[in-house]
Amino acid sequence: MHAPGQPANWTFVIGQGFFVALPASTSAAVLEKLSDQTDRPVVQLETLVALLPLAGEHKIESFVVVVPGTPVDDDGVPVSIVVKGEIAAEVFSVGGSRRFSDQDIRPWLLAEFQAVVGIDIVPLSAEASTTVADRRQSVPIGIGTISGTSLIWSLTNVRTDDISTRRAGVSSVEPAAAGTWFGLRLPAGDERRIDSVFLLGRRPRQQHTDSATRTDAHTERIALIPLASPTSAVSATHLEIRLDGERVVVTDLNSTNGSTLTHPDGRRDKMRPGTAMVAVPGTTVDVGDGNIIEILPASER
Repeated sequence: MHAPGQPANWTFVIGQGFFVALPASTSAAVLEKLSDQTDRPVVQLETLVALLPLAGEHKIESFVVVVPGTPVDDDGVPVSIVVKGEIAAEVFSVGGSRRFSDQDIRPWLLAEFQAVVGIDIVPLSAEASTTVADRRQSVPIGIGTISGTSLIWSLTNVRTDDISTRRAGVSSVEPAAAGTWFGLRLPAGDERRIDSVFLLGRRPRQQHTDSATRTDAHTERIALIPLASPTSAVSATHLEIRLDGERVVVTDLNSTNGSTLTHPDGRRDKMRPGTAMVAVPGTTVDVGDGNIIEILPASER
């Protein structure tokens, strides 16, 4: 799902009641407006589309907006989707799957689906039907903004009083070869292999967390990394860094001031408290008071 040497071409904004796929070049102002909607359990499709500029200097040529509805039975949920440009949604239901693109209809194509159990958001040129292997290589994520090449959404537990029981995964980086390790360069300059779950902060301690990157309940090795923070800009347990499969996932642990993730191409993402992002080698994370952590390539370890 990700060709070696190619960047992640899409940005995904995931909220309680929606998710949106946008080109990686989308302006920070647009992403911020969408991020303001992520905590709302119900958002109207029209509200989200209205936040996307369709003309002018920052116009968005390709996007997908998905709003799942309230479940009415055990077969899935109704879903509203708007698609425009070089991206497609493959919609899975009890009866099979259907690829949905704008078919050159302008300004976009809107469709309603019933009994949906899964959706894959992929480039228009991608092959149909995500494989089981592709799904295993995706990284589970929660509410927030993340870069990637595709997004996989699936319904895990339908309850009429709670539509937040859905899970999404993003495929964004090429898996490392078997037996290789990623590493960290800590603010003091020392390097560590990511062979544990790293908790970083002023006074980090192990805690029960709802981190979106957690995939099982077994006991894990924890490495506590204290960071100097004379102004207390860094929270006590500010950041989690872990391997999820063969990818590095960084999670802001509901810090007071958030974290700033800088991609190798210079793009910057302000991580809101509680959000998780995949970090490719060369990515840096700034948690405040000059504390910058760098993700090192597997080849350096």
